[in-house]
Amino acid sequence: MQEYDALTTPELFLHQSSFANINGLAIGSTASTATQVKIKKVGSAMLMVPFSGQGHYLIMDEKLTWQKSHVAVLLPDQAFAGASSSRSSLVVLIDPIKLDFVVKSIIGSQSNTSPQIDLSRPQEIGLQYGHVNFEAIFKQLSMLIDQFSLHAGFLDRSGLDDTIYRSIAMMLRPDLLSDEYRYPVKRPFDRDLLDRACQFIQSELSQPITLSNLEHVSGMSRRSLQSAFQKRYDCSPMQWIRFRRLEQARSTLENSTAQTTVTTTALECGFSSASIFSSYYKARYGELPSKVLAEHRIS
Repeated sequence: MQEYDALTTPELFLHQSSFANINGLAIGSTASTATQVKIKKVGSAMLMVPFSGQGHYLIMDEKLTWQKSHVAVLLPDQAFAGASSSRSSLVVLIDPIKLDFVVKSIIGSQSNTSPQIDLSRPQEIGLQYGHVNFEAIFKQLSMLIDQFSLHAGFLDRSGLDDTIYRSIAMMLRPDLLSDEYRYPVKRPFDRDLLDRACQFIQSELSQPITLSNLEHVSGMSRRSLQSAFQKRYDCSPMQWIRFRRLEQARSTLENSTAQTTVTTTALECGFSSASIFSSYYKARYGELPSKVLAEHRIS
């Protein structure tokens, strides 16, 4: 799929790659000394975010120039070639169906438009939009991927795939996410829509629940969801999810058996790790879950 040729002394050529799969989202990082590269079709469009270096790609008779801190590139599913200085970068293979789902979820079903993001043409994409620095966002996401990937199963439960798709959507079409586009008409708070979101949460507590899930199920935009939860429950949607999971975990611990552990309880209640669960539990109830388990475990 990839061919590399050193631009400097061949004996000094270095290259390293790392890949991860998060619920079907394929993402990789690469670093190398100065190279020429040829890439075959990979089956989907790619977003390449440079973390260091600069270079160019030739694709579909167009030349795309990219540079750390300034420009990333969207590469459609076509073969391409290019050259670069010493560099490191993040590459995401984009599922157009998933991206479309996330964009529509963000905007909300109350919007009268059905936006499309064009993945069929090469694009240079700015890494700074207003006060938003997308390079910094993707670096932070990369560090989180590294941390979660150290533990089997944590990465799929992290919800990072949804966060990555939301970041890509904002990066490719920031105009779609402006207040003028998303909220053309001010609408009253709809209790039925909020109830729909709450019912979904209660039925899916053991599974990863993303903001895009809630937007899709309720038909409400992120801002509408935040406002509705704040008005009724005095908390954000994600805080409400956490509180419900902690309630379920407390019930499990207080009715535990010899097989119950803090780790199994955390995972069964939708937390990505026992340490995160323990921290939230102590903040909420003033004691560690291990103490509750020891006091209530039935042998």
